[in-house]
Amino acid sequence: MCHLQNRRAAVLHVRDILKPEDIAFVSLVPPQGQRFDNLCGRIVTVINVRIRLGLPAQDDLAETVGVTVENNNELYTLIVDDIGEVLALSPDASEKVPCTLKPQWREFSVSTYQLENDLMTVLCIEQLLSSKKS
Repeated sequence: MCHLQNRRAAVLHVRDILKPEDIAFVSLVPPQGQRFDNLCGRIVTVINVRIRLGLPAQDDLAETVGVTVENNNELYTLIVDDIGEVLALSPDASEKVPCTLKPQWREFSVSTYQLENDLMTVLCIEQLLSSKKS
């Protein structure tokens, strides 16, 4: 589970968790995916999930966490505010994305889980990486 501006989100199939370091700014790339990093000799596209979801960017990237995932043999690091606990939830407990969820979140979500005191949205990595907004 990760946190984005006091909201809970889940990223499935995480490859690595890291603190963003040595990230290079690339001027011709849109703001939500404007940086590249080197992870074990591989170039990694870094995407700020807050910007992707229409939230304000973090003031200081040093206070964030990178969640690295693999998609189509490419590595991507998703910048999130913080990492929470790892949850083992049954797929049977998942619920459809509610129509009341903000459009930006609905676009990038595949399901939700009702937690004890909160709703956790499961993010669709493929949609985050391939949206028309890229």
